[in-house]
Amino acid sequence: MMESFRTLVSAGGIAAATILQTFSPFSASAQDDLRGFSYCAPPYPPKCARASFARKEAAAACGAEVDSYVAAVFSYRACLAREMERAVLEANRMVQILKCPKDKRFCYGLPPSGTP
Repeated sequence: MMESFRTLVSAGGIAAATILQTFSPFSASAQDDLRGFSYCAPPYPPKCARASFARKEAAAACGAEVDSYVAAVFSYRACLAREMERAVLEANRMVQILKCPKDKRFCYGLPPSGTP
């Protein structure tokens, strides 16, 4: 699926590629798994950025691809920041749950025992 996405982008189908990326399970936003962990798919740089252009139209299309890539990099960075924060909060909560029975100072904000 990602290879067809790259081919679509390199062919100049920016609008279609944007739609495909938006609705793809491999988009730059986090995808949740069953345990609550998320995956942030890294963006791929456009191949056209390494090419030389004889026509202005091709250079303009590549510029649009690079702009889209830069936006995807910022989305990826934001996704990673959200996932790091979520993982740290989850780890802190697990430590709190583990320490609560031994030290009541760690019992704040926990649901009553017997509640999921």
